[in-house]
Amino acid sequence: MIPGSPARGAPPPRPRGKIPKSALARLPAYASALQSLAEEGVRLVSPAELAGWCGFSPAQIQKDLAHFGELRLRGKGYPVQDLLERLKKFIEPKGKIPEATVNRLSTYGRILNRIDREGVRVISSAELARRCGLNPAQIRKDLAYFGEFGVRGKGYDVKDLKENLKKILGVTRIWRVALVGAGNLGSALLSYKGFLAHGFTIDAVFDKDPEKVQALKPGSPPVRPMDRLAQVIREMDIRIAIVAVPSENAQGVVGQLVEAGVTGILNFAPIQLTAPPHVRVLNVDLGSELEHLAYHLSKTGRG
Repeated sequence: MIPGSPARGAPPPRPRGKIPKSALARLPAYASALQSLAEEGVRLVSPAELAGWCGFSPAQIQKDLAHFGELRLRGKGYPVQDLLERLKKFIEPKGKIPEATVNRLSTYGRILNRIDREGVRVISSAELARRCGLNPAQIRKDLAYFGEFGVRGKGYDVKDLKENLKKILGVTRIWRVALVGAGNLGSALLSYKGFLAHGFTIDAVFDKDPEKVQALKPGSPPVRPMDRLAQVIREMDIRIAIVAVPSENAQGVVGQLVEAGVTGILNFAPIQLTAPPHVRVLNVDLGSELEHLAYHLSKTGRG
């Protein structure tokens, strides 16, 4: 056991004094960064390295984590797994965060970006709800999972809330993404300019017949053959991949991606894929979404 870490199965240590609400609000960002580091096999992380992942200063991190007991090993850093487990015990009492809430965070972030460009400094929950097409109670409930934001009677500081949402969603840094499948759909995804605005860049493209792929937009990465996938993904340290191949090839592609170290997959193939528990797969079936719309239109007589 690493010195300074709690015994396995032990209850979380009592916090040292009252923990500031702002520090509690930053815990999910720390836990998200530590989870990524743990998945990469990192055992120790310095405050400076953790700061690079979270977007906070090393001094702020040390000040926040000091509330949870002595964990830092002199001259080495924090034990990643032990610190992660300790923070989870302080975060999890709020319950598992609903997937719908996580999805809405992206909407809040997108709307806040627009509001920030308009020069608005403070916004009420009612106005934010109106712009998002939701009700104020829903927004307050969603944000409460991650701490307390805003000032009662005044509202939310737009820039502050926007940056906090980025940290919660883990997009304070640029994520490299691999695209598998450079056909019509893959080419369209590669041309989409919105990825960079959200913190993602497609840095590697693969296809089973690269010589047949039509010319991509200028500046696009080269289309590589599938037998280069594992080597390139490992060399570029890519953790996220987009699958845009026919359904009959999708499961095999997922197997290759998992073997290469990818832990997040966005799947556009119209098939439910299976992956190990540590790999997150999100399915986007455009046909099913259109059927969903058609269903509701037929029920309302607008079809």
